[in-house]
Amino acid sequence: MILTVISGNNHEYIAFEPPINLAKLLRESGEPFSSAWSEHNMFCGGNAICLKCKLQVTGNVSEPSESEKSLLNQSEIYRNIRYACMTTLLGNVEVVLNENIEESKSTMNIQINGYTPEFYLKPWGSKLGMAIDVGTTTVVAYLYNLQTGKRLAMVSAINPQKSLGADVVSRIGNSMAGNKDSLAKMIKNCIETLSQKLCHMAESFDGIDSVVITGNTAMMYFLTSSDVNTIAFSPFLQNRFFGEFIKAEDLNLNIFAKAKECLVYLTRSISAYVGGDITTAILSSEIYKADKPCLLIDIGTNGEIVLHSGGKLYACSAAAGPAFEGGDIEMGMNAENGAISYVFLSNGIISFEVIGGFSPKGICGSGIIDLVAVMLRAGIIDYTGLIKTSGHNFTNFVEGEEGQAVFTIPGSNVFITQKDIRNIQMAKAAICAAISSLLKFARVDESLITSLKIAGGFGMYIDLSSAMQIGLFSKKLAEKAVCIGNAAASGSALILLNNDLRILSENIAKTTETVDLMKNDYFTEEYIKQMFFD
Repeated sequence: MILTVISGNNHEYIAFEPPINLAKLLRESGEPFSSAWSEHNMFCGGNAICLKCKLQVTGNVSEPSESEKSLLNQSEIYRNIRYACMTTLLGNVEVVLNENIEESKSTMNIQINGYTPEFYLKPWGSKLGMAIDVGTTTVVAYLYNLQTGKRLAMVSAINPQKSLGADVVSRIGNSMAGNKDSLAKMIKNCIETLSQKLCHMAESFDGIDSVVITGNTAMMYFLTSSDVNTIAFSPFLQNRFFGEFIKAEDLNLNIFAKAKECLVYLTRSISAYVGGDITTAILSSEIYKADKPCLLIDIGTNGEIVLHSGGKLYACSAAAGPAFEGGDIEMGMNAENGAISYVFLSNGIISFEVIGGFSPKGICGSGIIDLVAVMLRAGIIDYTGLIKTSGHNFTNFVEGEEGQAVFTIPGSNVFITQKDIRNIQMAKAAICAAISSLLKFARVDESLITSLKIAGGFGMYIDLSSAMQIGLFSKKLAEKAVCIGNAAASGSALILLNNDLRILSENIAKTTETVDLMKNDYFTEEYIKQMFFD
């Protein structure tokens, strides 16, 4: 098994045999993971005395004990912060050093890491390889040494196409309006910049000879300057499924490589609105291996849900809109400096945390879900989503009349409007109705679901109890939920590092059955019902 230790742009890899205590492994490997650890370990020795060994930990580790949970705040728990001396490694794990945790407070919270299952090395490239997830909001890229399978560096950026629309639908409209080439140039420039950063970070300049790019179907159409008309209108039938190799020079992609020698693989889509990023997420989540019913969900502008049951995969897509990512919200913003990311109610007091510790200037997706959950618990909104002007303890923070009221978060100038609440209701109703419709189509009762794997950057930061409170997930599903990070990016890396998995991914995409919710009366009925906070 491998422990990946991330410190700034540096990555160290430590082999180990599980189970082993994280602090013990770091100590024995000579890896001082914080100044506090170096200063205190002589008298603490990993005995949970100094409490200075906080790390961000993702991967196969022991669950935190009640004692450890009591020492962490809710924000830390949801960011996978652990005490090294209280954590047992059970499989492959990544840790981010304390210095990086503090640094991350001053940057945008883009989820780079994702769960990667065990695999054997069988790359189709030979030198350096790049795995890229082109998301609607963010772009994430990894650089690998293909001879060793070692990840050399990782980097992320905001998708510059946001200037031509926050969501897929608006960008499709822009493409048809004559901005097809602009959309392609934007994402190619972004990828080229990331490739240069990766090589400089890793100090590897031999040239990238293989690239895997994943993304939803529209992102792949934009990248390849394909005509989007077929995916823009009903019946939304794509005429290009990808799952193909193309030379970088033929794609006019001048990455940090010799273009004539660089081969790019575009992951195969499942359908017009269930793209290659879901194919790669299925691959890395390994739900296709499950012997009992399980769900995979990627919550974003589009909410994609995949069900595995009876040896078969079913998938659907629901247009949730950008509300969960701060879009269509009056004071919504990205998860960056000044964004309220966590809201909680304790002893009758509403409190919050802000990214970077700055004065709040807006609220991001995770904070929005928390806020709505808190407003429900405090009676500020009722089950219909109406902001109440009376009958609760926070009337001083409500302005306007019912139906048009605005609630300001105590201790801040950040507010949420009645329209914002409605947008959240529509987004969560779309996700809930899609889950119910998929289960009904496959004739699987919700009680039979053994796990719910939540993929994507947003999924890593949401408070599952808040999500359950607003009805985004039922209690039964929330209890079985686990966040697996950027599964799309991890899956693209698997395709880069193992050609057999690339072939498997194409078979997954070809055999997954897509459920069309647009023609589904049950979805419409469920959508209306799920609008309520019940």
